[in-house]
Amino acid sequence: MSKNCCLLVLGDIGLSPRMQYHAHSLATSEKYNVDFVGYTTTRSHSLLKSDRIKIHGIKSFPNLPRKLFLLYAPLKVLFLFLQLLYILIFKISKSDFLLIQNPPTIPTMLVAEFFCLFTKTKLVIDWHNFGWSVLALHLGKKHFVVKISRWLEWLGSRKAHAHFCVSKAMKKELKENWGIEATVLYDQPPIIFKETPIEERHELFLKLKNEFKPLNKMKKNENLQEEEKKKEKNEENKKEKNEENKEKEEEKKKENEENKEKEIEIEEEIETEKETKSLTENETLFTIKNEKTITLKEKRPVLLINSTSWTKDDNLDMLLESATKLDQAISSPKIDENGYPDFYFVMTGKGPEKEQFQEKVSKLTFQKVGIVTIWLEAEDYPRLLGSSDLGICLHGSTSGFDLPMKVVDMFGCNLPTCALHYNCIDELVQDKVNGRIFSDATELVQQLTEIFKNFPKENEQLLKWRENLQEKSKHRWAENWLQKAWPIFKF
Repeated sequence: MSKNCCLLVLGDIGLSPRMQYHAHSLATSEKYNVDFVGYTTTRSHSLLKSDRIKIHGIKSFPNLPRKLFLLYAPLKVLFLFLQLLYILIFKISKSDFLLIQNPPTIPTMLVAEFFCLFTKTKLVIDWHNFGWSVLALHLGKKHFVVKISRWLEWLGSRKAHAHFCVSKAMKKELKENWGIEATVLYDQPPIIFKETPIEERHELFLKLKNEFKPLNKMKKNENLQEEEKKKEKNEENKKEKNEENKEKEEEKKKENEENKEKEIEIEEEIETEKETKSLTENETLFTIKNEKTITLKEKRPVLLINSTSWTKDDNLDMLLESATKLDQAISSPKIDENGYPDFYFVMTGKGPEKEQFQEKVSKLTFQKVGIVTIWLEAEDYPRLLGSSDLGICLHGSTSGFDLPMKVVDMFGCNLPTCALHYNCIDELVQDKVNGRIFSDATELVQQLTEIFKNFPKENEQLLKWRENLQEKSKHRWAENWLQKAWPIFKF
């Protein structure tokens, strides 16, 4: 006889991999039917294609300006509270367990507590982070709304049947300061995360060919520019000091500069288009197919990948600073031209900060560095991870107790990772064992130039890290879930 479990996440189901894995594990146990409640904006992974899993979509609150948040927040909470309660009471099957993701805390935890109190459903909370700390990132730790949020989070978790958390540091925090005994359920990648075979890499890079355009090699003659500036200055000194004339000259100067910029942009576009067209139909920047053989190119760029939710959780400005410093370091005339390859920083995912980031990128000029922002289909994401040379993690953690799942996915693909340092990151990334830990952009650039000197010749330490990860990648989500989580749901 099957039982029922409801999963509730106040977020996009397609962007909630850990909850998707929970649903898949419960369904494949053949003892549970699963109702999965959440936003359905993004297509979910094929893992959820099961007769035992039913998805219930949440309607979004109208998108209003962020600066008015404190004014409309109460209405949004009420809107979501009533909607979630309606779904739980009238739309889903009678549940034995309600498993919720935290954060978001409000109103998820309040709805769950209220629902379980009257239906005798057992509440299980999966702590990914602390909701109040995410709110504090926007409002500050001392804000009264943050203090209320922390109290509600504590209150809503009091009577839960069981708790999971993502790190030992969080387990300790929950026990010492919240009075909660939680089971550490480390994120582990499912079997779909693995190194990508060369045939699949080539197929993927052909599919993404327009995303990875050759970097423009056109260099501006700095001496010539300097001379032009001097000439302009001399001409300006000869001009009459009449205010009206000055304004006209300024307008003319600005117009000339704009025209020059347009000419340069057109030349660069023509040059890039020529280089893109120079790639044959069986060739990408990274791979080439000769008759029946597919190989990695001898002269290919370094592919660095960063999966991001495009929120303030990730230090995106540090990536821009790193890209700028890296380009300066490897484009210097003192550097042997054959010493370093081109570098591509690939940013995947969806989120609120993406447009602003793309705008900043558009204002930057690089010689040997490219930044690509891309949204991948669920099946292509692990394939691109498994085709990359190094992972980059800029997750800063609002609480200092969570661990970035993106790194777990990278490790599943035997992809070493450079990660930004914070409180408990060493539970996942061990410096010089499976990657590197950095504190700022300068340190990251030093690590990248050290690792990829004379690329594609394999760096010895990079090979060693891959070997270490290969051993660890034998531990997958399914086995870990059966050991740590199944005892809660077993009957």
